[in-house]
Amino acid sequence: MSRYDGRASDPGSYRERRGAEIVIATPGRLIDMLESHHTNLRRVTYLVLDEADRMMDMGFDQQIRKIVSQILPDRQTLYWSATWPKEVEQLAMQFLFNPYKVIVGSIDLKANLAIHQQITRQLRLDGWPALSIDGDKSQAERDWFLSEFKSGKSPLMTATDVAARSLDVKDVKYVINYDFPRSLEDYVHRIGRTGRAGAKGTAYSFFTAANARFANDLIKILEAGQKVSPEIAKLGPGAPHLQVCSRLGPAHANISECWFTI
Repeated sequence: MSRYDGRASDPGSYRERRGAEIVIATPGRLIDMLESHHTNLRRVTYLVLDEADRMMDMGFDQQIRKIVSQILPDRQTLYWSATWPKEVEQLAMQFLFNPYKVIVGSIDLKANLAIHQQITRQLRLDGWPALSIDGDKSQAERDWFLSEFKSGKSPLMTATDVAARSLDVKDVKYVINYDFPRSLEDYVHRIGRTGRAGAKGTAYSFFTAANARFANDLIKILEAGQKVSPEIAKLGPGAPHLQVCSRLGPAHANISECWFTI
């Protein structure tokens, strides 16, 4: 068995020229091996794509397609993903034939509920009156939580994307994107929970190199009638640590958007 990751390697050290039963590699490193003719994939019969959604987030979809195109179609393919957004499903349909689908939890789940629940729990341990709302809550529970939130008895609410489109609460001052949405449409709906009906609000977003594929589309949103900070234009893998705050254009004229890259 051989393993190759994103770190630089000596091409002469590839053992695949002598043969290997199992090769574990990042997409970029495997393509390097193929292009340098140290190995080929003609005899591969078993392909495992792990962390598919993560690789899509990091912009590896074209590299994955290039790798799969060099493997014979009579292979067996395992496709693992923690979430199942439309982009991941579309990629799967290109690689899989008559697949068996095994789902643990809800196929509609876009956020890790364990993380969502941990945030709520930590807020409570710190003394904050926080409530949580997600797809697993009954309608009666959601109604009660919303009543507590609207009345100000519980001024903090953590929520999965189930709340992004359905919540209509006046005077929400802040929206914090603890994890960045998986689509720009979801992003717009999330931050739209504040700055409603003429009120002013602020949205905070945590943006990492893993979200780099959204950078260009984000710039288009921010360019709606305003000057975009040059720091935002540089967001992507390898960007320096920075904090950026700017005001969105006419579509969300009352929302100040703040960015933190990690």
